[in-house]
Amino acid sequence: MREATIAEQIAYWRRLDKRKPHALLGYTTYRSGHQHRAEIARTVGIRRKPTTAIGREVVIFPSDHIWDLLFAGFVVRGKQHSPVIHERLSLKDILITILLHGGGLRMSEPFHLFVGDVGIDPQNPRSAVVRLYHPEQGAAPADYVDPLSGRYIAGDREEYLRVQWQMHPRTLVEGRFKAGWKDLHLLDQREKYALVHWFAPAWGELFLTLFRPYIVHCRSRHCRHPYLFVSQKAGFKDDPYTLDSYRQAHARAVRRIGLVPAKALGTTPHAHRHAYGRRLASAGVDELTIQRVMHHRSPASQAVYTAPPAAAIAAALSEAQTRLEGLEANPLDRFTHDPRLRRLVEAASP
Repeated sequence: MREATIAEQIAYWRRLDKRKPHALLGYTTYRSGHQHRAEIARTVGIRRKPTTAIGREVVIFPSDHIWDLLFAGFVVRGKQHSPVIHERLSLKDILITILLHGGGLRMSEPFHLFVGDVGIDPQNPRSAVVRLYHPEQGAAPADYVDPLSGRYIAGDREEYLRVQWQMHPRTLVEGRFKAGWKDLHLLDQREKYALVHWFAPAWGELFLTLFRPYIVHCRSRHCRHPYLFVSQKAGFKDDPYTLDSYRQAHARAVRRIGLVPAKALGTTPHAHRHAYGRRLASAGVDELTIQRVMHHRSPASQAVYTAPPAAAIAAALSEAQTRLEGLEANPLDRFTHDPRLRRLVEAASP
């Protein structure tokens, strides 16, 4: 290794910045961790052959198990037979899973929601409308008012959390309360929020149906923070709910319905977003719409959802072969009826 030239350092940072917007965990990349690597270069470069492989086929959560997961998996231990829904079921875990499976959110995004970010859809009063604000730059909620004049203060959420609650956004803290944020496409650039698009729309109605008992019975009005989802665990009651707690609750729910929690099997939380994107593609939704409803900034990001899975490719080729019959001779038929070719193959066989 040797000291890198200025041009080589610029090239290194350019490659890093180009990879970051397309990386799932791009928000975790810190420039300080790459400073030393940028300052060195190889004395003898290694020529790398270009690859043409496409991304791995996404694994989706099995849709035929989603109902069991919600209403048999997320039961509260010892309360399985309670006639009261908010005692029998962990409503916060169900609501988060609905946001992932029916709204296509990433696992970390529901943990930035405030209580006031959920409302009733004016186009369908039976459905919820959910606004996903940027955790730092998003517009402050309506209760951020001047105590003297009573007027709304047009600040951002970082300022609101600091002034009103003596807190920082969950993207800026370390430890158990941290929640990541990917640079998603925002609908409103002034208030900096994106809408959750339900697919199918019935998911929005189910979300609102369960949201009401959750707010009334589970989410205390005396919480010392504005976040929607709170812990109900002893010792941490009413604290902001954490990603680790949800990840563990989801794994327990998956096991409870007879499945194994594993990324390769599509039974982890992020597989719900994959299932959402695959449903959109299977329903024939165009790529631009999929890009918008999944909040992708780049059109290439939803390619994994619009690309046909291996099973669909096999079915399409089988259907094409059926159409081809009668137009072109089957090569296996020719082999069967040509003894000379058959003898050649048999002679070459061990």
